[in-house]
Amino acid sequence: MPDSIPLAACTPLADARICLCLQVFGVFNYYNDANVKAKHAKAYKEAKAVLARFEATDPRFNGQQLQKAWKEYCTEQATQMGVFATGWMTSTLTSMSTTWQAELGRAQAANDLQAEYYAFLIIDYIGQFFQLTLSGLTIDTSIFT
Repeated sequence: MPDSIPLAACTPLADARICLCLQVFGVFNYYNDANVKAKHAKAYKEAKAVLARFEATDPRFNGQQLQKAWKEYCTEQATQMGVFATGWMTSTLTSMSTTWQAELGRAQAANDLQAEYYAFLIIDYIGQFFQLTLSGLTIDTSIFT
């Protein structure tokens, strides 16, 4: 989430979807934080060790490759979160852009300078969100080793 987009953008004058976009970026910032990644990597490895014990000691799981399945699941889950979030953000931002371009036109036609200013501001935020979305909403899957 860029520092240039203030939380003040989440005012009643702004589009509520901006707040949702900020929350989506917040989730990815959280998951990619070094401390959080370290904790997730530790939890992943601990779960993998438990699965290894099952594979080694319980004949029902012998040959099931639980560790491999766990790695594949975690990697796919993280990847799909990025894919879903990118699709949602793209759709939401496209809809917002249409809405605010129309609002800008309305404000200009009415010579409403305050509404025009807010429309320009929101359109700028939407552009920044598009850039961030296009650069990738991803979760680092390298911790799943």
